[in-house]
Amino acid sequence: MSLTRQLLKDLQLGDEAIEQVIAAHIETVNALKAERDAATAELEALRATADQSTAEVQAAFDAYRTQIETDRNTAKALDMVRLAMIQAGCNEKAIDLLMQAIDPATLEMDGGTLKNQAEIIAELKGKYAAFFAQPIRMAAPTIQPPIPTGGALTREDLSRMSADEINRNWNAVKGVLAKGAI
Repeated sequence: MSLTRQLLKDLQLGDEAIEQVIAAHIETVNALKAERDAATAELEALRATADQSTAEVQAAFDAYRTQIETDRNTAKALDMVRLAMIQAGCNEKAIDLLMQAIDPATLEMDGGTLKNQAEIIAELKGKYAAFFAQPIRMAAPTIQPPIPTGGALTREDLSRMSADEINRNWNAVKGVLAKGAI
């Protein structure tokens, strides 16, 4: 129910009292409106601050998520380069050192593959060819064991031996000669 002059007249108040009540009522309503407007302005300011904070937090989160994804892709690309280096014949003890020569910004991923893998390996081979040298397999000379004799050497065994065979088996011949068996 609203406070009107007619209501106050019906309550049998005088004109002067009605004016005072209406003036006090207007003052109260205006004060309440001012409070409401201040609260609304404060609420809007808080909403704006919250929206700005939310946007800042979302932007920071998006940047963090992008950085994590970039780091994962870079790690995956570096693992692919490491495997390619091994397949290219790189000295495995030098791989960690050579990995430092690779600029992660140059790694181009396409899905799950490294697009510029051949160029990276070619560049590393060009700069650090000594680490990619393939080992050369050299045959070892065959070892000729002493002639098996089935026991101590005899005069007949020595007579059948050539000078080279005697030289090769000199320890056995010397042992027989020292014992005076011949």
